Amino acid sequence: MNIGGRREVFWDDTLLEECTADFRQAIPEKKEVVAVLDRPWEGNTCCYFHAFHDGETYRMYYRGSHGIESKDPTSYICMLTSADGITWERPELGIFDFDGEKTNIVLPGTFRPAGEHSKLVDNFFVFLDTNPRCPPAERFKAVSVGTDPGERTPRPGSWGWEYAALWGYSSPDGLRWTKMPQSPLLTKGGFDSLNTVRWDDLNHEYRLYYRDFHQDRSRPSGVVRDIRTSASRDFIQWTEGIPLSYGDAPDEELYTNQILPYYRAPHIVVGFPTRYTERQWEPMFEQLPNVEWRRKKSALNLREGTALTDGFFMFSRDGINFRRWDEPFLRPGLARRHNWVYGDGYQSWGLIETPAEDPSSPPEISFFAGEDYKSQDRVLSLRRYTVRLDGFAYLHAAREPRTVLTRPLVFEGRTLTLNVSTGAAGFIMVEFLSPENEPIPGYSGSGGYKMFGDDVALNVLFRRGDGADSNVASLSGKPVRIRFTLSEARLYSMRFIN
Repeated sequence: MNIGGRREVFWDDTLLEECTADFRQAIPEKKEVVAVLDRPWEGNTCCYFHAFHDGETYRMYYRGSHGIESKDPTSYICMLTSADGITWERPELGIFDFDGEKTNIVLPGTFRPAGEHSKLVDNFFVFLDTNPRCPPAERFKAVSVGTDPGERTPRPGSWGWEYAALWGYSSPDGLRWTKMPQSPLLTKGGFDSLNTVRWDDLNHEYRLYYRDFHQDRSRPSGVVRDIRTSASRDFIQWTEGIPLSYGDAPDEELYTNQILPYYRAPHIVVGFPTRYTERQWEPMFEQLPNVEWRRKKSALNLREGTALTDGFFMFSRDGINFRRWDEPFLRPGLARRHNWVYGDGYQSWGLIETPAEDPSSPPEISFFAGEDYKSQDRVLSLRRYTVRLDGFAYLHAAREPRTVLTRPLVFEGRTLTLNVSTGAAGFIMVEFLSPENEPIPGYSGSGGYKMFGDDVALNVLFRRGDGADSNVASLSGKPVRIRFTLSEARLYSMRFIN
């Protein structure tokens, strides 16, 4: 495998031939609430947050809406802005007013009264089109569920959206939108979630991930929510959607997908789907928070009181076959007034590198998730979470030393850097071997150096007489294996640099 100078993460065994260390998933750190969505055009069903960097500003789009009593509330496409990815504000855009008040509404209310499906616009996902052939007038694009007047075949699981299709929108500024004149991008699918799309710089195509269903007669509903993907060279003609594969992970219901390239290693795609678990009412619900409100919701619609959601982490090297961890990434958490409900764990799309609280520490990765979804208060809060750089998962060793041996690799560079954390008495040692597992003099055995510390770019050292240095230039471009020995250590990623 030729890895050149790209960053490689230790989230799975793709690079490894032997490993006695354990793979572990990180626990995100809970940070502050960055927005309280309590304006008249917002409320407790705000969701589908997605954020990206545009020039010197971060934009975050979301659906502003409120209500559980009405299945089809009025909703609005809104936007927040931030200079640093931490402090967010509602810009007074001056595009649409609400009862005379200037707002952050990008698109007007999308009211869906019974029998008027043609007015449906929802699950609106905005992205910055980086296709070099994209005309300036279409610099921003979006996909949204809509209705196809020519479609007359109800689909299982469409919960009333019998004629749903996925439509394209374009905008020169991300504020004023035009429905693209082409026919719907896709008509075969469920689409009743946030469907995400981007320009794939590596494969030179648009890549779409969307919600659909597959049959499972063992389930009460007869169907299972899933995620599918489709591609296009021109944003007009799209390939037939195919379901994602998760190896030996169980066939669970996945609501959102939140799939995007990992910006520090773009050849790896990460996703943060929401798992949907539908239960029947049982005594345990009496011990969950706010049981009276839960009963009221159940009376309106049983799943509003008995379904539960949490957030997962997954990743892929081809965008189709994913490794999905077998435990939640975002759990509902300790009982509080309005958690352990359907709507917990809706993570935002987009990863933002933000400064740490201590300015002398490396930056972190921030993302966001809503709280108090469909609470009895007319408010939803948006909270920030963080992980360390490359820190979604890692290789772990306790006190007893563990070894990790790679497959034969070819790299380019003069210095190997590691994202690693050790205990005060712990260490990590790196050795280079030939493809036949023979030690390379000066880079293994007595040349190995037991390093310690906690850094996102720790230079690997080798013993040189009475000192040590990091120069591996003589091995650059040649096939080698790398052996790591870990004690009280976590290994997140590696990269060769010049």
